[in-house]
Amino acid sequence: MNRSSKIRKPAQKKAERARAARVLRQIAKAPNLEQGAWIAYQMKLQGFTLVSMAECAGVTFQMVHAVIYGKRTSGRVQKAIAQALLFEGWNELLAARQGVAA
Repeated sequence: MNRSSKIRKPAQKKAERARAARVLRQIAKAPNLEQGAWIAYQMKLQGFTLVSMAECAGVTFQMVHAVIYGKRTSGRVQKAIAQALLFEGWNELLAARQGVAA
């Protein structure tokens, strides 16, 4: 490796920052307390409990609770919850809450 390959040009740095920003946008966001309460309410309306959702995702009910209320993140649990509530993905589920008045 030569010395010139270690020096990054400003255009390369800008491209790397843009790539990093795209990755951050793709990371699923953790819900806040209000969103968690709304998700739990939607689960109850659809007839799901923490235990039944945990069985679908193959985790404990504590993990499902932690994901719903934003204490932990898990792609597998988020995907199971979103699909059970008839959303395409976790971000769509969180976005649906934005339109609901508290």
